[in-house]
Amino acid sequence: MLPKFACRWLVCVVAFLSIALLGSSASARSTSPLPQSVASYAVDEFKAQNGAVLYITVTGAAAGGSTWGSNPYTFDSNLATAAVHAGVVAVGATKVVKVTVVPGLTQYPGTTANGITTTSYPGGIAGIRIDPDDGGDNPAMSNTGNLPLLSAVSGGVYRFLVTGNARAGSIWGTNVYTNDSPLAAAVVHAGVLADGQTGVVRVVIGTGQYKFVGSVSNGVSSNDYSDFPSWYSVATDAGTNAVLPFPGMYESPIPDPGSLGNYRGRNGAALYFKVTGSTTGGVWGTGTYTDDSNLATAAVHSGVLRAGQEGIVKVRIEQGLTLYYMYSPPVYTASTANGVTSNSYGTFGGSFSVSAPDRDMGDIPRLTSASSAIGSTSSAFSYRATASMNPLFYGATGLPEGLSIDSSSGIISGTPKISGNFPVQLLAGNAAGQSNASMVIKISGPVSNAATPTALSLVGPSTIQTGGRGTIVASARYSDNSIRVVYPSWISSDRTAATVGADGVLAAGTVLVNTPVTLTATWTENGAVVQAILKVTVVNSTAALSGLRLAGVTKVQPGGKIRLTTTALYADGSTRSVAPTAYTLSNSALGSVNAKGELTVASTNQQNTVEVGASYTEGGISKSASLTIAITPGITTMVRLSLVGTRGAIGSGRTMNLGAEAIYDDESRKTVTPIWSVKGGCTITPAGLFTATTVVFDTTCALTASYTEGATTTSAQYLVVVEGFPLPTPIQADVEARGTWENYGLSIWVSPQPPSTPNGVDGMPLTARGTVKPATSNRPVYKLFVATAIPAGPLLPVPSVFFLDRSKSWQRTLGFPIAEYLSGVANDSFQLIDLFDQLDSTLISGTKIYVGYGITDEEMIQSGRFRLVYQIQ
Repeated sequence: MLPKFACRWLVCVVAFLSIALLGSSASARSTSPLPQSVASYAVDEFKAQNGAVLYITVTGAAAGGSTWGSNPYTFDSNLATAAVHAGVVAVGATKVVKVTVVPGLTQYPGTTANGITTTSYPGGIAGIRIDPDDGGDNPAMSNTGNLPLLSAVSGGVYRFLVTGNARAGSIWGTNVYTNDSPLAAAVVHAGVLADGQTGVVRVVIGTGQYKFVGSVSNGVSSNDYSDFPSWYSVATDAGTNAVLPFPGMYESPIPDPGSLGNYRGRNGAALYFKVTGSTTGGVWGTGTYTDDSNLATAAVHSGVLRAGQEGIVKVRIEQGLTLYYMYSPPVYTASTANGVTSNSYGTFGGSFSVSAPDRDMGDIPRLTSASSAIGSTSSAFSYRATASMNPLFYGATGLPEGLSIDSSSGIISGTPKISGNFPVQLLAGNAAGQSNASMVIKISGPVSNAATPTALSLVGPSTIQTGGRGTIVASARYSDNSIRVVYPSWISSDRTAATVGADGVLAAGTVLVNTPVTLTATWTENGAVVQAILKVTVVNSTAALSGLRLAGVTKVQPGGKIRLTTTALYADGSTRSVAPTAYTLSNSALGSVNAKGELTVASTNQQNTVEVGASYTEGGISKSASLTIAITPGITTMVRLSLVGTRGAIGSGRTMNLGAEAIYDDESRKTVTPIWSVKGGCTITPAGLFTATTVVFDTTCALTASYTEGATTTSAQYLVVVEGFPLPTPIQADVEARGTWENYGLSIWVSPQPPSTPNGVDGMPLTARGTVKPATSNRPVYKLFVATAIPAGPLLPVPSVFFLDRSKSWQRTLGFPIAEYLSGVANDSFQLIDLFDQLDSTLISGTKIYVGYGITDEEMIQSGRFRLVYQIQ
């Protein structure tokens, strides 16, 4: 496997790029044939697309509709009689047929064949040709109103082109939705698409009675519903999304219901609720409360929350207490605690207790089986779901056609008919309640090494706001008529306005006027080349902020540090990485978040949870998001060492502090004290205080640090350029180096500093060197540029300069203008630039990395707002 960074760099090197474009062979059928009930709608949708191919299950009929022509037929001909006339299906037989849209004929002659007489038609309309099934795939459909008609086959898999719309209408369910729920709203609720985002999604049909549970997710509220006979689940086309946690689990707390009478009878269940502590509601009892008591007030009385504090609480449902004798003391006792006075009470039908969250579910089963399984369309499949607490029933949703689950044993079995990656929701329940878990079933099909791509289609936005990001989905149709998502190479007609990364992410630059861009995609496989274009306009206006997403790992060891990322969602479906206006923690004693978005949690011997909140305001609209982090004591393994310095270049004789962080297998970090060594005449103390040697001409000093924890020892290396005559610069750049030269990773935290900042990291003024200065008022947004100067060596025969563009691809400079890495960068904001990881850096030894910012690229150069931030050993 090529190192991650090498793959990015090799985008620029044609010889290596060809390696990345050696595609895998086409897969088996990944969509189900359409049922006959939607045939007329599907043909009508694609009638204008000559060459479009549909696969439809048809039962041959001798009569029942008009048919015009003799294969080709008019597009509105009755498919059941036309298939018999064409000799593809016999009367009464059911088969899958291939329907191809053909250019309209000038005349559709009627004939008699196989007992069917067709009628002549003068032509002028689209035609269809009917052939035997060849095992191909259906294209993505846009008519989502067909969902109720697709319920003929349980496990049927279909693709739809959808624009997410949180306001499309009422939906019912979580992970699975009633088939009359609008798909545009369900994809947002499920987290498959953002509100306003357009993309291809995959729908799996389910049948059989199912009770639907509502929840709030991604700004969309779904509803409960009793048994309903037909439903669907939705996933990304690649099947990469996880299912949502079941409402009431720790990861999906239920909004405050006020009181808990509706949960009576689920004795032993532990459920999680999101509550704001209150002192005004009535409560009866101490420790154990009547289930008509106010939950928010009981949470304060029991000491779990403070008044006004929002948080997740654990509620255990218990049986009601009984007063056995008329004159016995009350079984629900009164007391005063934390500013709340509770009341006493005698016999009552239901109770609950409140405690801090710990993820325990009480008597509700918790699934314990493997989170993935593999199979193929050519063999029987078997997987057993297992759970704690002796479930009374099991369930599974999102299973492709051919697979089903036994509700008693939890065994999923059958022979799958559709290939692909399927996110499946496993369910287990008993009288106390039910929970779910996410798993992925990967179904492969017969390999066809000879299949070649015959066409390429692109789905993406037609417009995108300045500086926004979107997604383009590329799908190739193959000579065996299969369809699959591919990742082509891209060429932009205007790289400063828009680029597309290898992952299909469309990144817009900052434009002053609406700028049209033509994006050309090229996919090469088995000697065949297909292309497609998408025209996008980058508009010089900002879409309205519609949401916020906070992401990061959800479990960390005590004393550990993790990185958080915040993404703004916009009404046009685009996204941007942003720096939150503010962070909040549900318990400030459990951690803190710095300006870089790094959360450091407290050292504790007990399991705790902390909810991190982020808020962001843009255009007068404020949005917030939260992420719950579990602080979990346990055994973690150190996997790498990282060295962090305030810069990679330092003035002669000056000092700086270097630190070290151990990186663990749970992706958390901890500050550690390593053993240091240095070469090149510089010195470093055991505490990491580095002193540069005194020089006139630039030189380098190489540092090595090693750290041992338990039986594991890791090392990291760091190179410092000692400058004889350092130039002042208004840029702070903290460097993080991971691993050794042969397996190296490098990231840089960059922060543009305002001109008024008195001193830089070298004690020198942070002033621009040129004559052009940024405006002090009405300042345009800054662009951040990243460049490398690579000497001649193993990768390149001549010295070359590359720029890292907003799609995180390295592009050889061909003059101005150049594409920026980020736009909209503000003073004093930290921007993380991940340059590479797991690279044999000896391949690019001597490479110098520069970072700069400016209103434009030329203004950056003229103002001198750039600096050398690191040199590769």
